Amino acid sequence: MRADNALAVGAARALGLVRSDDWPLIAAHLLAEGADGPDLAELASMSRGASGWAVDRVLESALAEAGIPSVEVERAGEVVARSLAQAIRRGGKSRDHVIIRALAELGPYDGYPGGVIAEAYYASEWLDCECHRVSAERDAAHELETRLEALPDLDANDALIQALFLHIVESPGAAEPP
Repeated sequence: MRADNALAVGAARALGLVRSDDWPLIAAHLLAEGADGPDLAELASMSRGASGWAVDRVLESALAEAGIPSVEVERAGEVVARSLAQAIRRGGKSRDHVIIRALAELGPYDGYPGGVIAEAYYASEWLDCECHRVSAERDAAHELETRLEALPDLDANDALIQALFLHIVESPGAAEPP
């Protein structure tokens, strides 16, 4: 299995982006990418409606079998940014500062972590205020989005990345302002 697949899953886990009922799908993607193990196979065989208790019973050992690393929250933010930038380059719909908006939604997680999540959280304050349409802060937000869009691709399965991260772009705070 490619290292970036494992990194992406570890990042999503660190940020709490995978719901219990989504882990069977993630496990199936990991099996398709070459990871193996009885608990991983059991997790992949569960239905989407499997109880959180059933998923939690095998999740730790399944992720260990797949070689999923523990990822620091700050590093996880960078992985999310890389994934979103990659999706935009591959034809995903780019909206007004979509990466900043998605990362800013993660800001309240775990006591406002540092790194790119903190940068995006700060920058997001300046995106929708009419009084800051022409300001140094708005220019800095544009520069941050440009820098994030230029991050290198992950060497990871596109379907796995979509299952892990692309739903955060559709959250209410990440959408374009009315």
